[in-house]
Amino acid sequence: MNSERIEENKRRAWDAFVSGDLTLKSKPFRASIEISRNCDLKCIMCPRSRRPEYRVHHPEFDMTPELFQEIACEIFPHLEEAHLQGLGETVISPHWMRILELCKPFAPTTSFSIVTNLNRKDDEMWREMVGMGFKIVFSCDGATKGTFEAIRRGSCFERILANLEVVQEAMRANGGGKLHFLVTLQKLNYEEMPLFIDLAARYGAEQVGFLSVQEDVSMNPCRVLPALAKHPIRGLAALPAYVKRCAAALAKLPGRPGNLGLHDLPISRLMELKKRTLERAGMAGMAVTFTDAFFDEIGKSPAAPPLESLGCEEGIRESRRVAVHHKCFKPFSYMVVNYKGDVGPCCHLISDGSWEQMGNLRESSFDEIWNSKRYREIRKTHLAGKPDNPACRWCFSHRMDE
Repeated sequence: MNSERIEENKRRAWDAFVSGDLTLKSKPFRASIEISRNCDLKCIMCPRSRRPEYRVHHPEFDMTPELFQEIACEIFPHLEEAHLQGLGETVISPHWMRILELCKPFAPTTSFSIVTNLNRKDDEMWREMVGMGFKIVFSCDGATKGTFEAIRRGSCFERILANLEVVQEAMRANGGGKLHFLVTLQKLNYEEMPLFIDLAARYGAEQVGFLSVQEDVSMNPCRVLPALAKHPIRGLAALPAYVKRCAAALAKLPGRPGNLGLHDLPISRLMELKKRTLERAGMAGMAVTFTDAFFDEIGKSPAAPPLESLGCEEGIRESRRVAVHHKCFKPFSYMVVNYKGDVGPCCHLISDGSWEQMGNLRESSFDEIWNSKRYREIRKTHLAGKPDNPACRWCFSHRMDE
């Protein structure tokens, strides 16, 4: 599919969203594909770091090149952007270089992107990705060695900086490139907010995005009670064993140690840091985004034009402010495929605890999944502003960008 047909497909998706059509004639024009569920780090805010099945590398958690090729042939022809990352670290997959080769035929019309911890030392790999036009989004959670290594357990800050130099040199040799920083703000690093701008500018990044650690939902009664129900108590004599079983059950629920979120911090201090950050970004000529409505200067969502009044491109950009519009465009435009070929509607739902299963591309065709009953249901709830998934509800309260 050429560029003109991709643009026409986008317009059809937007028209269906605006008119409320649940059965689509358009195809998704953006997709995330999880190349690996494995990771080489154990970041403190990541729920997978607490799950025992992720403590060692499992080859079965790496998408095979054969499955990737099947998926690419099925959905790539109509994609504007393919984001090759999921819950794990993409570039540690033993199949990654072969998958890069499979991407090349689609490079003329599809933009490729990746979020990476930049921990792997492989200069040729990074140069290859820059040469292919990848948008490399560096997940950077500390602007100093101590903070970075405390949050991203298992990392080496010096190796990260060396890889940033390789990417920067490759962008210079290539006559351009796309390097972004993505910061997950939390209690351990929020004071370094302005320093992230300095670090990004040093290595030629064009944008810094600030996410916020979501509040820990592992103690939500909707999730705790089913876990406890699996371990009924049988008399007072069994109480010690019951408590032990319950603790083990709760420990398996995705969550984080302690409260790492920012929402109980003084808003005045956060706004001061945000102001200093934006000032430094302005001097560096760098774009900055804050994805959490909590960082709005006046504590309210900015005025929003009705999405129905906007054209396709402007409307799609504006629709990212989910917390403002209480609607989500992703079920109309986006598809996520995990390492097994399972399909979901959003990259924010790819974790073990919140996965929304739409189907499997090895068992059903793309068309059967894309307009399935479940997909139509999720489009309806997201148009009405009443999502049934806790992760979606967080976005409807806080999400201001991708």
